[in-house]
Amino acid sequence: KPQAASKMSSHIVYLSGDKHKQSEKEKRELYDDKSQKIESKQAQEEHKNAFIEHRIVLSPAGNNTSKEDLHVLSQSMISEIRERNPKAEVSASYAIHTDTSHPHSHVLITSPNVVKLDKDFYADARREMKELKSILDNQKEKNNSLDFSQDIFQKQEKNQDLGVSL
Repeated sequence: KPQAASKMSSHIVYLSGDKHKQSEKEKRELYDDKSQKIESKQAQEEHKNAFIEHRIVLSPAGNNTSKEDLHVLSQSMISEIRERNPKAEVSASYAIHTDTSHPHSHVLITSPNVVKLDKDFYADARREMKELKSILDNQKEKNNSLDFSQDIFQKQEKNQDLGVSL
């Protein structure tokens, strides 16, 4: 195995949590670029032709980041990289880590071609991820508000059936 491939394999094993004791609550999960859960061997196969590698950690501010948020943010990052590098044969996978007090995701990008991620990309990506996280948080708030309103409405209906008003 070339040294680069060996480092890649080690990194994928770390991301997947294969070498770490994990409880059901504290878990590391590895996904392909279509958000399908995969094993580290599948990810190693996906990235075997890598000439270049980029590792990006998505760690949104605040502790209200859900696993679903991390899926959306990771997929958005992968899409953005592919859009900016249309001629590159981009392979991507990501790992979601909920085994820390701050849930985060690691996006792994490889290609046998050049994938350009310059300072402008990172500045743009940081801004776009903040905006997307804000949208996700607002949607959660709206859904929580809708859930709360729905609960009140159901309680009112139930109480009306009993001849009680709120």
